[in-house]
Amino acid sequence: MILRRPRGGSSLRGSHDLGREFAILSAAHGAGQKVPEPLAHCADEALIGVPFYLMAAVDGIVADSPAGAARLDPAARARSAAALAETLAELHAVGVGTAAFAGFSSGERYPTRQVERWERQWRRARTRDLPSIDRLGARLAASIPPQREVALVHGDFTLFNVILDPAGEVRAVLDWEMATIGDPIADLAWCSMWWPDREEESAPGAEPIPLLPGFPARAELIAAYAAATSRDLAALAWWRTLSYWKLAIILEGILKSWAEDPTSGGKDPGRLAPGVLKAVRLGEAAAAEAGI
Repeated sequence: MILRRPRGGSSLRGSHDLGREFAILSAAHGAGQKVPEPLAHCADEALIGVPFYLMAAVDGIVADSPAGAARLDPAARARSAAALAETLAELHAVGVGTAAFAGFSSGERYPTRQVERWERQWRRARTRDLPSIDRLGARLAASIPPQREVALVHGDFTLFNVILDPAGEVRAVLDWEMATIGDPIADLAWCSMWWPDREEESAPGAEPIPLLPGFPARAELIAAYAAATSRDLAALAWWRTLSYWKLAIILEGILKSWAEDPTSGGKDPGRLAPGVLKAVRLGEAAAAEAGI
């Protein structure tokens, strides 16, 4: 079994509700999705000091480091992008109008609510004046795309949050902390943000594993999703802009947590601070691509 509990020291309050995460993991499992089996949830902090839940362990490969990726042969690496895209398409096909999802957001106005939410998070997370983040947020707010549908949105769907088998197929999707009902293109944008084609495009905060030999180009990930869903991806660049902006705010929040409590698990601010600025620069490039 795996025990999942909140991390300590987060400045982004309300970012990890274990009961909510367990409920949406249970709903996804009940819908036949590739997720670990949820076993039990404990909200009583008296037991171990924090709420927690238990889920079944899933054997496989997590390619979140060069060592993990080394367990995938060239054929498995080549397959991984399409496998992720097809798994994401399956998640987005789950019927969210069922009773299992009745307690979650309706998903309406999702892009607007995302901009509003992360503006609030920025006010809580900021440790310094960064006009570039404010400007990028204003550009996003002024160009919100129409929402065409709602779906189960994982919120942090990446190569690093799945367990693969040796052939590169997805066995389980992990880390449902940010899951909700919303616009499915948000998940594709977030996943593609972590799938760079060049080192200078790599998002700060994680190893750029897809740059290792054998992994396909970002375009193949996007094309595989488009083929599996036939969705209109016209708003993808807007959602990728939002993803970089969110990432900058998240990194700034970690920086703030580290400053408030160096034992909280945050990284050296000497590395984090430039990462915030890089995320904004990448967001500005994505905004230019989106024409906003």
